[in-house]
Order: sequence, then C-alpha cells, then structure tokens
Amino acid sequence: MERLCDFNLSLEVLEGCGYNCSDCAVDKTFEPQGSVHPDAEQLLEMVGNLKALGFRPFEFTLGPTDIASSSNGLALLQSPLVKRLAEHFGSMVISLSLLSDRGLKELAGAIDAVMGGKRLRVITPVTVKNTKNVKYIQKLQERLALLKGYLKETDLYASYLTINMFKDNVEQFDADYHRTAMGISLGPRTTVEYSFAHSRGGFENLLRQEQFKRDLYKFTQIIADNDESFSGQLLHDPFDGIELGYRDGKLYYIPVVMEKFPIFDQFFEIPKPWSTETVMGFKEEQYHTNLVTFTSHPTCADCCHVNTCTHGDLHTTMRYLKIDHCPLGLKNRTDLIRTFGKDLAYCGQALEQLPVEQRGRHHDS
Repeated sequence: MERLCDFNLSLEVLEGCGYNCSDCAVDKTFEPQGSVHPDAEQLLEMVGNLKALGFRPFEFTLGPTDIASSSNGLALLQSPLVKRLAEHFGSMVISLSLLSDRGLKELAGAIDAVMGGKRLRVITPVTVKNTKNVKYIQKLQERLALLKGYLKETDLYASYLTINMFKDNVEQFDADYHRTAMGISLGPRTTVEYSFAHSRGGFENLLRQEQFKRDLYKFTQIIADNDESFSGQLLHDPFDGIELGYRDGKLYYIPVVMEKFPIFDQFFEIPKPWSTETVMGFKEEQYHTNLVTFTSHPTCADCCHVNTCTHGDLHTTMRYLKIDHCPLGLKNRTDLIRTFGKDLAYCGQALEQLPVEQRGRHHDS
C-alpha cells in the first residue's frame, strides 16, 4: 500500500524557562516573538494545503524549553493559532523536565482545552549519569503519572526520553549507559532519543563544528558495535516524514540526523510565501543537488547507503557543514540496510514494508 509522508511542525515560541540544566543547548538570550507574529498565520494555510494533498499532519511541538516553567506557556496554549493548528494535528508535543510538579494541574487543563480527544507526547531530557539514578527516574515516573491523572480529555500516549549528546554526556556515554537508558520506561510508551544539540548554537564557530563531528562519530561507533536493534535508526528513513520549524517569523526545513537537528540558518530557510510548493521545492532541490554531488563522491558513491543518504537529510547536512567523509563512519554496514521498495523517487512513493517498531516516532500511530 502506497502512502504519503507525515509532516511535523515545531513552534519555537516558548520563553522564560525556569531551569538551568547542565546539558541544555537552547540559546536563552534569544527572545522568540511568540505566535503573535503576523506571518505565523501563513502556517495554517500551508498546513491545510499539505493536508489536502494527502500528507498527514502528525505532531506539532511547542518548544524549545520546558513549557510548565516558561513565562508564556499557558498563554500560548490559549492562543487562536495554537487552537487552530490543533484541529489539523493528531498529537501535540511538549517538553517537560519534570524537575517539579508545580503547574502540572493548570497545564493539563489548558492542554485538555486544546487537544481533547487527541494525543499528548512529552519530551523529558535526562543526562547520561541520571539514567542510573533510580530515585531520579522514579521521580520522573511519578510526575508524569501525576500529569496523566490531571488530563481528563487528552491521551498521554508517549514519552520521549531525550539525551543531549554533548559536553559531559558524551564523555560519560558507553555501551553500559546505553543499555540502561534503553531499559527505562517513564510509564507511557517510552522512546529513548539521542539528540545532537550542537546545531542550536550555530555552526559559524568552527570549533563547534569539529566537536559535533567528534561527538557524533564516537556515539555511532559505540551504538553500531553494541546494539544491532538500534543501528537502523542511525540512518534516517528518508520516507519518514518532513520536519518544519517556525522561529521568529521564519520557517525552516529541519534536517534529521537520527533525531531532529535544527539549524536556524538561511541555508535551511523556506522562502515566502510558505506553501506546499516552497516546502516541497526545497526538498526536491536538495535531493537533486545531493544526487549530482554524492553519486560521484569518492567516499559515498560506492556505499550501499548512498540512496538512503541522498534522499534523506544526511547528505544535505554534509554539504552544509562541508563534510567530505561519512560522519557516521558506517560505510557499507550491511546490517543497516533498509528496503524502501523499488521506487525511490520520493517519499510519497514509498511502500509500507517496515514493521511499526522499526519506523521511529513519525509512524507511531
């Protein structure tokens, strides 16, 4: 059965986070304009157009920080734009550090008013070290259960346990920590996500670029050598959906390098007016440029994953960062090969061949 892509939309509109987590990568000096920016209304038309073509609006995210401690979280949940977006999307995603239970009851009431009859998914950041802190994990479970109890009309369906892979987390990470993390359940069905948040600081700084390359390579080698069941996620399914991000009156295509990898640079900016044509035009342009660049690339051309990376976002990211080697170090790893069907022309042509548990969060029904 053929299917069209899912698409996700993130709104970077929260401000005033009350925490100072050691592994946070969000630039707190940036002050988002919120959803009141007049250009934000164009998002509704774009979403409607994509939906009319058969694309599935899957998740919309209110971010980038903890919504319960933010200064404008409740106000945004009551905004007309968020309410109208909620009519299109099946799930809303929020970040909750769960370091406190303050404000959870009020938050639940606001979510019920927007997402009644639909699903909520919660991103909870955790450090590598705290994956082995039993009391810490228990507190997260208790507070998530508390939120679930407060929700009367919304299904707290899933939790994303997110580990930002930089700074101390990278230094401490090893196969044992990975096994521990993969065994954690926060109550709702739990997915462990490893995020490389270096991109949030921008890549004008060459030292940050080099740090990202080193951190990503170290992580992938540990994973590929110790967890075959996870290895397929190292190479992003190019038919797994489209990620878009709204920030300060601009819309960005968000590449996926295992997980969302937001780079708020003009390179990834979707031109106005935002529409199906401009979004798909960006995607198609990247694919054709990748095709020309990497089918004759000295490293990539003879790799068994060249089609996957060309259709997906890895080659686009490599071009942006001017990386001339495989940043994952996974050339011709045959245990990572995925079959997407004979026609690789575009994501809308993919055949649904993979079992649900291998598809990642986009196909979490």
